[in-house]
Amino acid sequence: MDFLLSENQLLPSLRWLSWHCFPRQILKLSNFSLTNLVVLDFSWSTITHDWDGWRHIKRAKKLKVLDLSECCHLTKTPDFSGLLMLERLILEHCYRLTEVDSSIGQLKRMVFLNLRYCGALHYLPNELGGLPSLTELLLDHSDIREIPDWWGTENLTNLQSLSLTMGRPLQRLPHSITKLRWLTELDLIYAGITELPESMESLENLKILKLTSISALPKLRESLISLAIVSHVPMADPDLSNLINLKLLLLITTKPKISGPSELAEVPMLWWIGRLSKLEVLTLAHQSITSLPPELGALPHWKTLQLFRCLALKCIPLIPSSVTKLLFGMISQV
Repeated sequence: MDFLLSENQLLPSLRWLSWHCFPRQILKLSNFSLTNLVVLDFSWSTITHDWDGWRHIKRAKKLKVLDLSECCHLTKTPDFSGLLMLERLILEHCYRLTEVDSSIGQLKRMVFLNLRYCGALHYLPNELGGLPSLTELLLDHSDIREIPDWWGTENLTNLQSLSLTMGRPLQRLPHSITKLRWLTELDLIYAGITELPESMESLENLKILKLTSISALPKLRESLISLAIVSHVPMADPDLSNLINLKLLLLITTKPKISGPSELAEVPMLWWIGRLSKLEVLTLAHQSITSLPPELGALPHWKTLQLFRCLALKCIPLIPSSVTKLLFGMISQV
């Protein structure tokens, strides 16, 4: 396929070009006018980092969104210099991607970066730490082998959402992450993080936190409104008494940390529940808890109770009329 019109004649007002499986071998990108292009979607295409078309894409000085998801032949990102207006870069499911070009550090306006399911990507370039506008970074199901200390540098402090779910086990977060003062959401479900910095309380704007396999929970900021903990390792019962703004709590511990049979019968794990006056949703799975505290029934905004695998649970307090949803699973003694 070829166009006989020159670039200046063909679609000079083109602002959005979405062409999945772009036929790079039979169609010349130079036939299109990219002067006013704002969104470019080449998902599912066979383009490579050295494709000649990138030279023409650099003419798109107004480009804000570049979607290269499912570009399975892409082993390295292209040179981004020239695309200084870019705000959103999507590389999801580029499973052969091994390198992010250092020119990404020039994208000072970028607010969103999606590297989910980039299973061959082991490391992030240092230049990524110099993106002052970046607010959302998705690294789920990637093979990132270490979290660099520059995540907490001054140039990355606008980051609001960080997701590392189902990736390579990382074991720990660097202490520098607590310098991300605008971070509101941190998702570490099945990220292999077993240790959190003691200074987690420094994250003054953190509202949503999701964790897996944490053996101990440091003190958290009272700004939290949603907390999910799924632990498959022995875990000490957390003290959440200061989380007065919490609305959603999910606590699943399959291997509670207990020292003897007497402790199994009377574990007061929810002694602080009465202080969570804004709690709306409680999801609990705990093999050793025998009862729920009566203070639970006095919570004024409580709407949902979900109990799973509470095998030792024998009684539930009076449930108020505000509760509209009950879900029970594998509870045999109540």
